[in-house]
Amino acid sequence: MPSSGTHTIEMDSDWFENDYNGRKVGCRNWVVTVDGKQIPIEKKKSVIKIEVSASDEIDVWVNGEKVHDE
Repeated sequence: MPSSGTHTIEMDSDWFENDYNGRKVGCRNWVVTVDGKQIPIEKKKSVIKIEVSASDEIDVWVNGEKVHDE
């Protein structure tokens, strides 16, 4: 199971969904989802970085700005 990941979203058809230690993190239609919580992002080329701590806390950055913090 991955403990971090980086994804690039450029178009409406780009998406991803990953399982991080039993927790679902993904992006589809310009919305990042962390365990069902939806975080809309700007509709432009974006680099999404996900980091998972040893205690399974998930942090998400979009273009260098933290959008999800546990």
